[in-house]
Amino acid sequence: MNGCELISFITALACSMIKCFPDDDLELMAAGFTQLGDTLATYLTQKSIKESKNNNDDPCNCNKECKNNNDDACDRTNKKDAVQ
Repeated sequence: MNGCELISFITALACSMIKCFPDDDLELMAAGFTQLGDTLATYLTQKSIKESKNNNDDPCNCNKECKNNNDDACDRTNKKDAVQ
């Protein structure tokens, strides 16, 4: 489904709901759907941040390189990082 199809589907769904439900029910459903969307956005944002932090624990991949190379520069970098 492309973006325009999704927009058309949501609009058609809203129009159908308007025909079937009284305004009080529509108002409550709109608030509930807004909360649902906000909650899903919060979850996805938190997940993305957590994954980003996990991927950036060793951004230059120094720990892996140090294990492979036993490089003195890596030892200095790791000690510097540990102090911060």
